[in-house]
Amino acid sequence: MIHVENLTKYYKELCAVDRISVDIHKGEVLGLLGPNGAGKTTTLRMLTGYFMPTSGTIRVKDYLLDENLLEIKKLMGYLPESAPLYHNMLVFDYLDYVARIRGLDKDQRAIRIRQLVDLCGLDTP
Repeated sequence: MIHVENLTKYYKELCAVDRISVDIHKGEVLGLLGPNGAGKTTTLRMLTGYFMPTSGTIRVKDYLLDENLLEIKKLMGYLPESAPLYHNMLVFDYLDYVARIRGLDKDQRAIRIRQLVDLCGLDTP
């Protein structure tokens, strides 16, 4: 379960996300809809620990984001439009990089990357 309470993010004076609260239970699918600049990407980046919120609470399972960031990153999957760290990194290289960080050995990495490629349709021209 993901529990979000009063999630807020400011960039200097600009409020990008304003007090979002939501509970997402196992098996549920949630879509974030809105125009460009509505805070969708910022919200996802906060939920996955790439950005820290200005205020509010994010809890994944029994872990608080600000206390257990590494544990939450192990539980969450996030496939951004482009690699958030290395903009010129190829998708397969990025997936391998993340799998290494998560401690998968060579065989496990190959299997998991293939699963993700199939799931996301990354090998479809």
